[in-house]
Amino acid sequence: VTGTGTWELLGPSNTPANGTGQLNGNGRLNCIAFHPTDANTIYVGAPSGGFWTSTDNGSTWNQSVSGLVRLGVSSIVVHPTTPSIIYIGTGDRDAGDVEGYGVWRSTDGGATWAAYHAGMPDITVNEIIMDPTDPNKMYAGCSNGYVYRTADGGANWSASNFLGGVRPKDIAFHPSDP
Repeated sequence: VTGTGTWELLGPSNTPANGTGQLNGNGRLNCIAFHPTDANTIYVGAPSGGFWTSTDNGSTWNQSVSGLVRLGVSSIVVHPTTPSIIYIGTGDRDAGDVEGYGVWRSTDGGATWAAYHAGMPDITVNEIIMDPTDPNKMYAGCSNGYVYRTADGGANWSASNFLGGVRPKDIAFHPSDP
C-alpha cells in the first residue's frame, strides 16, 4: 500500500477542570468507517457513546442513536454501492463497558437503527467484514468465540465452528482472494 496523508489534531480540546483530576469530556472510539463515494463523510463508533457521523471531513459530528437500546459500537460496515445501508456491531469489544446485542442495520445512512441479526444471540460483535465481491456476504467475529456469517445481507446469520475460547476481535479477507 502506498500513499500519503496529512493529519491534523481535531481534539481533544482543553476543557475546564472537573475537580477529580481526571480528563473531562474526552472519550475513546472503537471503530471508524468511510462513505464509499463522499470523502467528506466519516463514521465512528464509541464503546459507550453510540454512532457518530461527520459530513464535513471531521470538523463537526452528529450522534445518531435513534432505535438503539445500548450505545456500544465496535464495528461499522458501509454498503459499497448503497451507502445508505450501514451495519454496526454492538457492544464494547475492548473493555466490555457495554454489552452487545448483535448486528444492527440502518437503511437511512445511520439516522435510525434496527436489530438485524436473526440466528445470532444478543452478543458483542467485535468485527464485521463485507465480502468485496458480494456485499450480501458478511462475517462477524463475536465475543462468544464464534464467527457468524450471512449470505443474505444480514437478514439471517449462522455460526461457524466454535473457535475454542478465541474471541476474534479482528478479521480480514485475503487481499486477492476473498
